[in-house]
Amino acid sequence: MKALWPAARHVSGILLAAGVSLAGGGSLSPQAGPVNVTQMPGERKGSSFQVERRELPVPENRQRPGARLIRLPLERITKPGASQGLPVFFFGGGPGASNLVDDMPLWAEGILANHPIVLLGYRGADGSVVLRCPEIAQAERESTGDLLGPVTRSRVHQAMVRSVARLRAEGVDLEGYSVAEVLEDIEAAREALGYERIHLMGFSYGTRLALLYAQRHPERVGRSLLVGANPPGRFFFDPHLTDQVIQEYARLWAQDKARSAACPDLPGAIRRVSQTMPKHWMGIPIDPGRVRTTAFALLYSRKSAPMALDAFAAADRGDASGLAALSLAGTAMLRNQGEEPMGDLYCKGVLDYEPGRNYAAEARPPDAILGAPFSELIWGPLTEGCPWPPAQASDDLRRLQPSEVETLVLSGSLDVATPAQIATREVLPFLRRGQQIILPGKSHVDLFREQPEAFETLAVRFLDTGKADASGFAHAPQGLGNRLWLPTLAKLAAAGLLLGVLALGAAAWWAAKRLRRILIRRRSGQS
Repeated sequence: MKALWPAARHVSGILLAAGVSLAGGGSLSPQAGPVNVTQMPGERKGSSFQVERRELPVPENRQRPGARLIRLPLERITKPGASQGLPVFFFGGGPGASNLVDDMPLWAEGILANHPIVLLGYRGADGSVVLRCPEIAQAERESTGDLLGPVTRSRVHQAMVRSVARLRAEGVDLEGYSVAEVLEDIEAAREALGYERIHLMGFSYGTRLALLYAQRHPERVGRSLLVGANPPGRFFFDPHLTDQVIQEYARLWAQDKARSAACPDLPGAIRRVSQTMPKHWMGIPIDPGRVRTTAFALLYSRKSAPMALDAFAAADRGDASGLAALSLAGTAMLRNQGEEPMGDLYCKGVLDYEPGRNYAAEARPPDAILGAPFSELIWGPLTEGCPWPPAQASDDLRRLQPSEVETLVLSGSLDVATPAQIATREVLPFLRRGQQIILPGKSHVDLFREQPEAFETLAVRFLDTGKADASGFAHAPQGLGNRLWLPTLAKLAAAGLLLGVLALGAAAWWAAKRLRRILIRRRSGQS
């Protein structure tokens, strides 16, 4: 469910008076409050952008008359002197992640030459109310044995119950932090900025918002660019689709002579190791849930995926060093999770919740290669019931409707988070003016990050002309690359630690010997 835009942060600036007319939009709404303006450097030499930041007051729950107001950050980024076409409202990944930036990624600079970019903070993750749940983070962090096992799953469920009770006691109306309310926030932001029509650009969870907003307000949308499409019902990661992506990785694995010779059956190795994982390596505990969760996270990029695959291949030969490294990495990932807005994750995610489903079992069927560890982690505790309030959702939020909005869907053939097949089967049939491009050899974050100049060209041309141009993307390289294997790194780290311990022991021995000589001299009256 959770995915990250690499530059998801926020900006700050200098206070200006309210009511200033901004280029490309109407006058500021008088109730919107003051505007902060600052400069942001671009990644290209000499480039810079102007960032206008304000707070947008919105009802916490539009279904309750007299509901209190919460404040959402609203940012408009422009390039001085650039032409001002339709603004691009960007929606990043999540839920449970910010939708703000503190630096502009390279691909955005071409868009800013012709369009302002507008970023609206996500309620529950940005602004005056952030739904942090340290209870859940602590339950996951303190898990022993298996992060994804039934004991931890039950503890996390109990932690959810405590989180919900605490947030309600603090006066938070959790029913107001729904996807339906986010869509209304987007419309409020468009009106506050005075735009008649806008372009949409979404990544992962943000594509769900773009699809549903265009469905509700088609007359307000110019074009929509969806990167890693997530349609209704797909917050739950499908283990069978994950396995299909692993089979794609296996084909790349087979092109590497050294790897394929050492492990001719990669999917089989991953399945065997996942089912019977050793408990430790050189005294380092191995948590199978942490291993599988970290491995799945590494599959988000083609560049990091080989680290996970190498670890499982080595473990199948009896070398568990890579698994130990994955387990330690999983522990590090959980360490600071208390600061993340996990309540936002669940308040939005319940849109796809179905009572009575055994999410834990569905996420890891007996024949799975790796299963869907993120689904086990996020959805598994909901098998015991859902303590989060049910989603405010009409039928138009739970299923797509035919759309006339001109839409481009960009997918990656190795994407485990938003597999290309989902967009092909569940999104494209509803887009009467839609097209899909599947980039070979690209996983989830690679769509933005790996070739930013090519993505920039594609985005600019589509937003300006409606034509899709993926010619700038280089063909995917053969094999997997990344020859510094994780098991090797783990052994080097262990060797370094051992050498450090030996060096410390030698130093202590020398110091003790030196101290003994001094004491002997003093006792004998020597100086």
